[in-house]
Amino acid sequence: KEFSFGEHLILCQMGLFNGCDTLFGGLYFRRFINGLRACYTYMVEYTNGSGKCRKNVEERPWGQYTLLFGNIDFKEDFISMKILEVKPGEKLSVQSHEHRGEYWYVLEGEVCAYRGAVIESVEKTLDTLQQHPLKQGDSIIIPKKHIHSLENLLGTPAKVLELSFGRYDEDDIVRYEDKYGRVK
Repeated sequence: KEFSFGEHLILCQMGLFNGCDTLFGGLYFRRFINGLRACYTYMVEYTNGSGKCRKNVEERPWGQYTLLFGNIDFKEDFISMKILEVKPGEKLSVQSHEHRGEYWYVLEGEVCAYRGAVIESVEKTLDTLQQHPLKQGDSIIIPKKHIHSLENLLGTPAKVLELSFGRYDEDDIVRYEDKYGRVK
């Protein structure tokens, strides 16, 4: 099977693809992720220094997100980058995406990521979502179509870098549970 760029990144992160060191003509997976971290650092410094580039901030009941860039065409795949800022004690909806997978990297704070693949039924998956406690520097991959959520269990805000692989669209969301009443 031919994999997309985003799928290769996921396979590399999971240790399921042996060609990561020479993948994409010398573009190393870890260098790619480190480059995105550097991009985030630059954006934070630029934003704090000038007050610009904050026009892509979206408020949500659980906090806010800042879209740094969306749907960048890269190696026949699309990559988007957001910073999620989750308020203390808040949780994103339990959801899935049809057209994109995600990579979460904790920048500040501690969170619990919930994740599960639908195998038998959505109901059974919701009852057996795996919990993944994450602290600063930890990361997790959410494959496309997997049910997932993110919760800040501490009394301080958490920041999470989210990379989306696949066509980014805020309407590409199926909510299964939501403490803010947004399930349709």
